[in-house]
Amino acid sequence: GYYSKQPFFNAVYPNNRNFLNQELTNEKILGLEVGYGFKSERFNANLNVYRTTWKDRYETKRNDIILPSGSSLTAYANIFGIEEVHQGIELEAIANITQYLKLNAAISLGDWFYNGNAKSYLINNDNQNLDTQGNVLTGDVVPTTTYLDKVKVGETAQTTAAIGATILPPVKGLKVDIDWRYVDNLYANLNVADFNSKANAELGALKLPSYNLFDLGASYKLSLTDKQRLTFSAHAYNLLD
Repeated sequence: GYYSKQPFFNAVYPNNRNFLNQELTNEKILGLEVGYGFKSERFNANLNVYRTTWKDRYETKRNDIILPSGSSLTAYANIFGIEEVHQGIELEAIANITQYLKLNAAISLGDWFYNGNAKSYLINNDNQNLDTQGNVLTGDVVPTTTYLDKVKVGETAQTTAAIGATILPPVKGLKVDIDWRYVDNLYANLNVADFNSKANAELGALKLPSYNLFDLGASYKLSLTDKQRLTFSAHAYNLLD
């Protein structure tokens, strides 16, 4: 699929000022996906492979500038001309082992990165333009280059996996769920001030530690009439802390 997407209104008049954004253009998105599904009495599985390119994207992000004194200054970055590439493979499966046990599993392996560089403006809470050191700029302001080429896209984990079990004891209405989740390749949010040079871009985005979580849940459905049921449930997230 391909479509041309109009930008959000805050991209038309950035900084909440009555000046039209001369750099504005429609965002262009090309998405390719192919998949295969298998279904049987006891086992179902779906496999997907995808690649999406998103060009001329505009974003406004909060940025923290570290000043020479060591304190930080909150700024906002208007970034335009962003191109993101999202590609990967996803697999999910469900198996009915017995009438008392069902298993499910999923894995997603992604590679999401910026393709090429972008342009950006930094502003403070008073809508004043700043440089990457936090100094107020006056006169005609030229956008700065934000070096993003091959930097990983942040905020969402690019590698995830999960295995779960649903136990149906021989007690009508009772169900127990156990789930394990794994998260990796999770990168920090884009901070424009950190990518004001090619050298910084080569260091890449901050990668957060991987982690595992176990969840446990149980529910019981009590039939009151043929059409009415009362459900009791309890869930413990991150069971092992």
